[in-house]
Amino acid sequence: MNVKNSSETLRNRAVGMIIGGMVQKDVAKTLEKPLRTIQRWWARYGRGQDLGHKVSAGRPKTITREAKIVISKSLGKIRQSTRKIAIKLKRKGYGISKSTVHRYLKETIGATAYKRPKIPKLTEKQRENRLNFCIEREN
Repeated sequence: MNVKNSSETLRNRAVGMIIGGMVQKDVAKTLEKPLRTIQRWWARYGRGQDLGHKVSAGRPKTITREAKIVISKSLGKIRQSTRKIAIKLKRKGYGISKSTVHRYLKETIGATAYKRPKIPKLTEKQRENRLNFCIEREN
């Protein structure tokens, strides 16, 4: 059960059901949420706190919406490494490192670096050998 992504309406509905006289255990069964979650929401309501999502902990993201657009557009261009994209973004005033660009490309877009394998072309000698091989096997 993914409790972290419960909407604010669902939380308000749970509190409303308890206010309406329903037991917390029944509310948990009805909404298919753990009892502890319903208890936590009710305690929050009792303390007068907002039932909406709390501000998540951790460092804020450094990559802005505009920078994401620049990275996405650069993705299709040939010879655009993460280092070159990061340099371009720094010139435009976004303080984004190449590691951040790489992480965004990998996690969000799903792009990974690869080198196209070089397929060597056949030499005249190899073509001749193939042709002779086919002619011998044909009869």
